[in-house]
Amino acid sequence: MADSDSALGCSNISIMQLFHELKQKFPAVPDRVVSECIRQNAHDKDACEAILRLLIIHHVHAPKNAKRNHGMQPTYTRYLTNLKANLTTYLYSQCLHFEGRTKALEKARKILLLQQLERKNKLQRELCKEKENLRAMQREVQEMRKDLEQRQRRKQTLSLPLVSTVLQRVQELKVEISRLQDECKKMTQEVDLSMDARVPLGETDEEFYKNIYTGQRFILPSSSQPPPQRPDPGPGPPGRGEPAEGPHWTCSQCTFRNHPLLDKCETCEMPRIML
Repeated sequence: MADSDSALGCSNISIMQLFHELKQKFPAVPDRVVSECIRQNAHDKDACEAILRLLIIHHVHAPKNAKRNHGMQPTYTRYLTNLKANLTTYLYSQCLHFEGRTKALEKARKILLLQQLERKNKLQRELCKEKENLRAMQREVQEMRKDLEQRQRRKQTLSLPLVSTVLQRVQELKVEISRLQDECKKMTQEVDLSMDARVPLGETDEEFYKNIYTGQRFILPSSSQPPPQRPDPGPGPPGRGEPAEGPHWTCSQCTFRNHPLLDKCETCEMPRIML
């Protein structure tokens, strides 16, 4: 008898503990429903949690009209009786109603998924098209870059011979200028050494000027013999005497010998340069 009382006490404690845990998880469920659920499921915690969870879901997704109708129902006095409702039958009917709503939600979800899938496929097609356009533009850019590089190479190939030719010509001209300068120096030295006073600078026909009559040459007498005395002529007629006018001067432009009184050349009218 004592063992039976202790076992009954332990059973009551475990039932109270299970009731307390279920109330903590499902505080919105009435105590009577929790106790009935524990009794019908033989203290199975998992089964009780599943049934109470279904009750909560059904209460949340219940139609608004039903809630309004429930609120409009007349109130009446409740009395405690010994009649116990069958909770399993009630839960089964509620599960059937919930299953119908679940099917409707599943159908709507499938329609939404189909729409989203169609939009995804459309976006995928547009993305593929844009990628193809991008690849085409990249190919065009590569072709244009290759064309530009070929033009630059062709331009460099054409400009290199021209530049080398110009540089070579410049070098040849420098050498030619140096050679001409050396020849000019040598010719100047030769002219200074072998130039006759009667021959103008730059004149090559020296024989022409050598045969020109420059007047009577005077032979200087020796120092032992005094020079003979010339008779002093009287004054001659006017206009016949030649004053000391100096030697003729040679034009620097045409090498013509001009009269000493002239200030420009008779041939080319080059002004006389007085040194």
